Amino acid sequence: MPRHLFRIEPFQIKNAKKLVSWMESERFQAIWCANTFAWPLTVEAIQEMLDLCASDAPHRQLLQVVDPSGEMVGFFGIRRIDSRGTAGHLSLVIVSPDCRGEGVGKAMVKAALDHGFLKQGFSRVQLKVFHVNPAAHKCYEACGMTPWGPKNAPFHFKGERWEVTTLAKEHKAPQGK
Repeated sequence: MPRHLFRIEPFQIKNAKKLVSWMESERFQAIWCANTFAWPLTVEAIQEMLDLCASDAPHRQLLQVVDPSGEMVGFFGIRRIDSRGTAGHLSLVIVSPDCRGEGVGKAMVKAALDHGFLKQGFSRVQLKVFHVNPAAHKCYEACGMTPWGPKNAPFHFKGERWEVTTLAKEHKAPQGK
């Protein structure tokens, strides 16, 4: 779905049950959120995160991606990660199971990067991705994100060791004439 066919807006708690339904398994949820939320994900946990974001607004946001009919097809978080407000971090990136494999993820990540650069004013946006999630890694690289920063400590899940890569994209403001 091309970017112009959906919009990014603040996450609506009325969509929390839908987001919960996207969690296919404990492992899937861990890959999605790196244990930011306990398993199983609940509406209450999402509300707590929304409350945290509200207390740190506008530096931390949960956003939803909606199609022209108003249906939520994606979700992500974005937050400022430095005191000057020049760097942002994308997290909790997920696309509706009904839309996977249709280019929605790539369009959504590009729109999320644009949001970080143009609306938040970041000059760099980064995220972390697990090597056990090659589809996401491929998507982020297709959006122009490249490895950035020092090597990350591995993440452990139920006896598995997951390597973590930080990917980032820099934005250079247009030069005046």
